[in-house]
Amino acid sequence: MGSKLGLRAPLVGDSLSPLFTQAELEKFQQDQVLISQLRQFPVIMESSLVIPRQITIFQGLLKLEKVKFTDAINFTNTFFLNRVEATGIIIATDAKFSGSRFRDIVNFTDGFVGGKVLFENSIFFEKARLNHLQFLGEVKFQNSRFENVTNFHQSLFRKEANFQQVKWQDNVNFNECKLE
Repeated sequence: MGSKLGLRAPLVGDSLSPLFTQAELEKFQQDQVLISQLRQFPVIMESSLVIPRQITIFQGLLKLEKVKFTDAINFTNTFFLNRVEATGIIIATDAKFSGSRFRDIVNFTDGFVGGKVLFENSIFFEKARLNHLQFLGEVKFQNSRFENVTNFHQSLFRKEANFQQVKWQDNVNFNECKLE
């Protein structure tokens, strides 16, 4: 679940799919990591680093208020071009967001994740609010980048929380978090 909800779009060599509007293409042009990977596409295909041939796109607001997922969700390599609002979300098992891009404000608050959470190699371009969340499984943000203010205020991390090589470009708030 997850990537099946969005629009699937190919990444084509040095350019992006013609499915995107001019405004959306401009947002992609600001993603220098993606542009660099696309330019190196033939080289990358020969190395161990793999970039997706297709991505999933959410063009509008994604609102998941008080939604309960009983199965794992997979938003790997998903580009959220608008806000993501997930207040009171319950994810009973694993949540995968690795390689995703969040172009607008992300608001995951007052939620619960029962399994592993993966945000590895993701980029948050605007404010990320991850407040009052209960992470019961392992959490990985390795090699991710936060371009704006990031807030984990009063979140609970029951197992390992891995933030190795995360780039914080602005303030980050872990006030009143619990690490058990």
